Amino acid sequence: QLPEEEFFADSFTTQADTVPPELYEQLDEGGRMIIPIGARGRQTLLRVTRVGNEFEREELVVRMR
Repeated sequence: QLPEEEFFADSFTTQADTVPPELYEQLDEGGRMIIPIGARGRQTLLRVTRVGNEFEREELVVRMR
């Protein structure tokens, strides 16, 4: 169950193949979310920032030791 209210910043720890549309809709102006995208073992962290009615998507490089 996704939260009903808008949010400014959030991070998610569950894997998804794509960002659920509901999360885009709930992201407040200037808000950001970081969510793992992709299959297990091949995930990418994606940062999404809302700018007006547009969404900037940026893949984040994470170095693991």
